Amino acid sequence: MSIARQFELTLLGDAEHKRAIIDGLQGLGAVHLVPLNASAGEPGPDLADDARVALTYLLSARRRRRAQRPIGEPDLKALVEDVLRNKFLREDAIDRIELIRQRRRVLKPWGDFQLPAIEELDGNRLWFYLVPVGKEAGLESVDLPWKIVNSNQRFHDLVVIARDEPDQEQVPYQRVHTGSRSLSELDAMLEETLIELEELDAERYSLTRWIGVLQDSLNHILDLHDQAVARNQALDADELFAVRGWIPQAAEPKLEEWIATVPAAYTLREPDAKDAPPTLLENDDRMGGGQVAVSFFQLPGYNDWDPSRLIFISFSIFFAMITADAGYGLLMGMALLVSWRRMSEPGSTAIRLRNLWASITGCSIVYGVLVGSYFGMSAPAGTVLNTMAVLDLNDFDTMMRL
Repeated sequence: MSIARQFELTLLGDAEHKRAIIDGLQGLGAVHLVPLNASAGEPGPDLADDARVALTYLLSARRRRRAQRPIGEPDLKALVEDVLRNKFLREDAIDRIELIRQRRRVLKPWGDFQLPAIEELDGNRLWFYLVPVGKEAGLESVDLPWKIVNSNQRFHDLVVIARDEPDQEQVPYQRVHTGSRSLSELDAMLEETLIELEELDAERYSLTRWIGVLQDSLNHILDLHDQAVARNQALDADELFAVRGWIPQAAEPKLEEWIATVPAAYTLREPDAKDAPPTLLENDDRMGGGQVAVSFFQLPGYNDWDPSRLIFISFSIFFAMITADAGYGLLMGMALLVSWRRMSEPGSTAIRLRNLWASITGCSIVYGVLVGSYFGMSAPAGTVLNTMAVLDLNDFDTMMRL
């Protein structure tokens, strides 16, 4: 339970072998680079972002095809472009369907009609309004030609003829924007767009066969992008280049072993008070769940203390006090047993979450027994479980002190 001790690494290498050296440095998996070339930007469009969006889109599909592997090297860029094109077109179709349906709801009370041409009305237009039932008296002040064409329990549908839109004084009612298309035209557009959406859904279903390809390629894309970023951040000077970063003390033997295989040299420097090294928490899997919880909020500073173990213990106890029921604790334990094998992959974060889950479950059962609560009910008087209930949930003063 500690914050890893860090050294500042400065590495000089042969410029001709820059790519290979930086790739090897990445292979160590222990260096946090600091940019030396402040003017360097991103190495171009990041295909990883697009691939991640495309993969998420395919994974959210309701139905998937059987996975397929291409015979040769897949054209990943073209595949991502096809998936994103389908995504954007499908979203546009869904938006248009909602817009048409909304327009139909507005137009339906007025019926299926076609607006006459302006020339037929001698330059006038039709303006549509809703007159609340009981507010018909206001129509007496309307000097423009008007007619109520429909009525229901809430509104009268009013049509006014005028060259320009009447102001609030001329027609003191809420105007309705019906648009220029008739109900029949909207129905035809809706049907056409629904068919378009079906075709896009079918194409999406077909594209789901490449989910495995995208998943396998994403990490490789991320590696290539990170390597390009690192090369851009390096400082080039004639036949040499330099990179700087932070490396934990435990990784120094790996660095020494690797540096002997490449045309490069390095120096290490301990941080001083002005430095702000990145924080690397070192906790074993037994209480590493506390580290996961800490990382979710904010890592402590390099010169602070690691609260992971305290978080592990206190979170388990506080969760148990909030649940305060041994029955629910047993349910959590049963769910944990079902998931135990899936959460036991060596080296994975799942092991730490599994152990935190086990601690929460154990504390919940113990605390539930101490307060004598089992699915919201107390144990029968005279039983062993009843005698083990030594805390009273209704004693608020004691609960607050605890």
